[in-house]
Amino acid sequence: PDRLSVTQIDQLIRNPYAVYARSILKLRVLEQIDAPITAAHSGSVVHALFDRLVCDHPETLPDDVAAAIRGYAENPEHFMHGQKEVVDYWRARLAAAADWLAEFEAARDDVVARHSELTGAMTWEIAGSPFTLTARADRIDRHRGGRFTIIDYKTGTLPSRKRVEDGYFLQLPLEAAILAAGGFEGLPEGRIAELLYVRLTGGTPAGEQRAVSDPPARAREAKETVARLIARYRDPATPYRAHLRPHLIAYDDPYDHLARRAEWSNVADTGDAS
Repeated sequence: PDRLSVTQIDQLIRNPYAVYARSILKLRVLEQIDAPITAAHSGSVVHALFDRLVCDHPETLPDDVAAAIRGYAENPEHFMHGQKEVVDYWRARLAAAADWLAEFEAARDDVVARHSELTGAMTWEIAGSPFTLTARADRIDRHRGGRFTIIDYKTGTLPSRKRVEDGYFLQLPLEAAILAAGGFEGLPEGRIAELLYVRLTGGTPAGEQRAVSDPPARAREAKETVARLIARYRDPATPYRAHLRPHLIAYDDPYDHLARRAEWSNVADTGDAS
């Protein structure tokens, strides 16, 4: 592919076959009718709520952030079809997450502007051909003095600092590289103050944050990793393997059945090479 998103780069590292199926074979996953509520559904709702908060209050947040989020949760107009049911399912946890987020926001008193769901892109030459990297950042905050924080909301497990530093989770560092190049719509080139994961679960604890160390270095390394990856996969001799790094995959991929992974796993388990 000559164009991938930052999340697809992470997928290319962990499970290249899924990128092959989606970006080369152009196969799209259709969600099942009446599918049970999953962590992905809850994550989408949380993103929608906090996107609404930032869109309505880009510069000065309301005095009671938690009440504002709970108010959004009560309004079906803020959700796509079916998402209101997810809110009802997640209601108790959502209240606790809203309280935690209110404390998180209160501590960020030097933020002068908040931007939600910003799209960005950067293009450069790799192995003799242009390649475009795209992104949709959950949130970008501008601080006094012009520096920026990029925030990625999570409802699941956060990646460890070591795995980010080892180059296995590149989404935030690559978004930093795009921002440094002036690639986000409506934002100038800027220095990164923080790359921050914000996990909201509504459990115990209701939320947590984890910063990525040395954002400029992580951004440079991530861009270099992309150049190596794309150059490798532009070689026709390079296969798109299924579950190349299974220790980094915490869920069943919807393309696994096309790769016949279950069949081959069973053969490997029984030792039957016939």
